[in-house]
Amino acid sequence: MTSPPPSVYLTVLGTVNPDLVLRVPRLPVADESVPVLESYRTRGGTASNLVQGAASLGVPTRLVGETGSDFLERFGPELEVVGVDLTHLTPVEPAPLCHVLLADDGEQAYLMDRGGVVDWADRLDPQMVETLADTTEVLHLGTGHPGYYLKLVEALEGLSERKGPLLTLDPSQDLAYHYDEATLRQLLPHAGLLFCSAFELGLLRRLLGLPDGDRGAAGVLQSLGPKTVVLTRGGEGSAIYHGSETILVPAIPPCQKGSPTGAGDGFRAGFYAARHMGLDLAEQGLAGAATASLVLESRAPVAEALDWESVALRMEWPKS
Repeated sequence: MTSPPPSVYLTVLGTVNPDLVLRVPRLPVADESVPVLESYRTRGGTASNLVQGAASLGVPTRLVGETGSDFLERFGPELEVVGVDLTHLTPVEPAPLCHVLLADDGEQAYLMDRGGVVDWADRLDPQMVETLADTTEVLHLGTGHPGYYLKLVEALEGLSERKGPLLTLDPSQDLAYHYDEATLRQLLPHAGLLFCSAFELGLLRRLLGLPDGDRGAAGVLQSLGPKTVVLTRGGEGSAIYHGSETILVPAIPPCQKGSPTGAGDGFRAGFYAARHMGLDLAEQGLAGAATASLVLESRAPVAEALDWESVALRMEWPKS
């Protein structure tokens, strides 16, 4: 007899790939060559970064996506050891790979080779959809093909007798080339929560004709579906718009310089960990800022030995 799938708090869908990090003195402009000062591989992909961070903070998590067999062999055990359910992480060829240009001044650029994942939208498993509807509380749609997500939300809607999970939309850098106005207007009504950075809010402004002010732009986005909009602004902190309420969250500076790669995923991991614990929105934002601060101290996209005690201590800044 087949065992029932495990119930989790957070299921994350999105990109799962190794990162080839190329450290350069500055990002090149058109037709310019710059030297590579250092290169190294890390586990990457916004979805895998998020689930490892959240699981390390005590959140029962599941990862859904496609990746190369090399990623599964090298990094799969790291995810399983912190408790991530990899039942729905499947191999695909050619393997996806992200080239990260990391400049010494902190700027970054990404060259994303999707590999075989470009056809992900053609492989939605109806049985998996039923599993997600029955066994998860929060469904996070991160970077990945929006065509897949459209099919997923339609399938979930077809299970009308079930309440279903809270849906989070977090398209991130994919807004620049995977999304258009029609796709966003189809997905946003299904979302209860939306994450975006200041840069990504600019992309949303152009795609949806949003007003210039952040509060006004967030209000229009809320009218399209998500009750809560979380806007991250890097070193300037973040803002959480929930109904008519605005919660401003300060950035927490790192104690040493590492890499900015994965800081946004760390913010989300801390946010969800606090949410899972029943903390309020302000504390969720502060936990996100604390986790991002810890990630910024590491070269890896998830801080080593990440745990809730470290996050809670960092949340006490500047009192600590």
